[in-house]
Amino acid sequence: MKENVSSDSLPKVIFFITGFFLFLLPLIPDEKITRWKLWVLESGLFIILITWIFNKINSERIYIKNSELNKPILIWLIFSIFLYIISSNLHIAELELYRVIICFLSFFVFSNIILKNGRKEILIRFWLIGGFLSVIYGLMTHYGGFWIITTPKVDRIFSTFGNPIFFASFLVVSFPFIIYKITLSSNFLNRFFWFIISLAFLIALFFTKSRAGWVGLGVSSLVLIFNLLKTKKQKIFFIIVFSIITAGFIYKTKNVWTRQQAHLLIWRDSLKMVSRNPLLGVGLGTFHINFPNYASEELKKIWPQMQNIVNDAHSEFVQILAETGIIGFGIFLWIIIIYFLQLNKFKKNINDKNKILLQNVGLASVCGILVQNLFSVDMRFTISSFYLFTVIGITSSLPDNYEVNININKNQKYFFAVILIAGIIFLEYNMVVKQYRSWNLVFRSKDFLNTKILNSDDQKKIVQKMIDSNPGDAQLYFKLGYLWANEIKTNKEAIQKAIEYFSKAADINPAIENGGAYNNLGNIYFTIGNRAMAKENYIRAINVNPKLIDAHLNLGIAYYYDGKLKESVAEFEKVLQLEPKNLQAVYMLKKMRE
Repeated sequence: MKENVSSDSLPKVIFFITGFFLFLLPLIPDEKITRWKLWVLESGLFIILITWIFNKINSERIYIKNSELNKPILIWLIFSIFLYIISSNLHIAELELYRVIICFLSFFVFSNIILKNGRKEILIRFWLIGGFLSVIYGLMTHYGGFWIITTPKVDRIFSTFGNPIFFASFLVVSFPFIIYKITLSSNFLNRFFWFIISLAFLIALFFTKSRAGWVGLGVSSLVLIFNLLKTKKQKIFFIIVFSIITAGFIYKTKNVWTRQQAHLLIWRDSLKMVSRNPLLGVGLGTFHINFPNYASEELKKIWPQMQNIVNDAHSEFVQILAETGIIGFGIFLWIIIIYFLQLNKFKKNINDKNKILLQNVGLASVCGILVQNLFSVDMRFTISSFYLFTVIGITSSLPDNYEVNININKNQKYFFAVILIAGIIFLEYNMVVKQYRSWNLVFRSKDFLNTKILNSDDQKKIVQKMIDSNPGDAQLYFKLGYLWANEIKTNKEAIQKAIEYFSKAADINPAIENGGAYNNLGNIYFTIGNRAMAKENYIRAINVNPKLIDAHLNLGIAYYYDGKLKESVAEFEKVLQLEPKNLQAVYMLKKMRE
């Protein structure tokens, strides 16, 4: 009997891992820099892939979905790798490349690995129950807790997603699948259960106060319900009712819609950037570095450069165009167009009502998140991209007659398995382990201003006597400056003393401690808020010793706080040239993007 994909049962372990992964993901807390949710996402996908690879080693035949999306998504990945290779900001481009890799893997996993419709139904349930628990927590934060449970109280809720717009994106992409569960429910209790969940999702989305999220849900609901209605009269009636409800909602929430965020100014200035770099854009992931050079004075008045960093274009489509140019933007549009054309083609090949319903649900979900990203950049957050390409993958796997058999012998299987697993381990280290180590190092490390010195007063007296006997010794002045510097946070007199002795050391010997006197002066000035003098001294230290890593790192941080991101990145890149494993530079490059 001929083996085919539809009859190929996946091991229970893959199914369990995937279900638990989808349940757990919405519940993992997310914070800037630490990004626990992102690390669970990446590690979870890698575990699923490795398990699948081991399973396929022992399979007689290997099938994959011959989706029309395989080619454009693969080309998008290859083009992103090309942009990474030619980038002058490799470590910045690397973070964006990782997002594209996750998009590619998400599509592959859910279009090829999770094949049976019944299994999809169960996995969707895992996804939504986990999401419901995160929604409950989000609602609790709006009120500061419930009963004996207390939580932080926030105006715009974000649950475990770290940001209201990211939470809104999750709600928008998930909501059509709740309608799917309501439609499939065979009894009143099940329908009531999923109705309560849908109500909780809607209330949570309202409390995110994300205008883009509201628009996304509106479009998503319009697409889904319009496709579910049978007659022309029903559709006309629905559009009238929908329009009345929408108008009333907009009026009721007019304060949110009129909130000033300068989006139009950012889009205008972003398009200036596109006009100067039309074909390949400014570089993968480098929008925030280059945008300050194009920001208008009008925008700077609203968002002063030294107080605010414009990290994104506030439209994913504008940002893709700015970073990857017409070519990259064209490839992304190609993916979207092929997706819609493919779904239309699938309608002619699917007779199962449940599959048709799931296809319409997937279409509504994708439309919702894409429309939301016209006015936001939720897809910059990898978790939002993951859910988008997961839905695309699920709906691409629906037809049973779009498979291709890969004929390779056992030795070839082992060879490719080793290559793939090695690649996954490499990605796991760079995307998860290295990022965690950089975060952990920075939070554990202390600078010299925070180092406690025992018997500091006695040591200062001894060093001062030595200076009296040998007033031309730069090392002694450096030591005395160091002793005073450790007191500047508790002793105002120490500030001038430390500056005086470090300056004296540098005057006698600028190369003392390889430029360390100037670097330490920079740290003192930075600590007391004089960034101009801090930068001046860091530059002096670098002129004395171009390989002084601390000075490059500190100068990069000073530029960062001045809003000069391009100059800041140049310093961090220099640090990584001198010391490729410098985790503090990795941390700062990541912090800058977030």
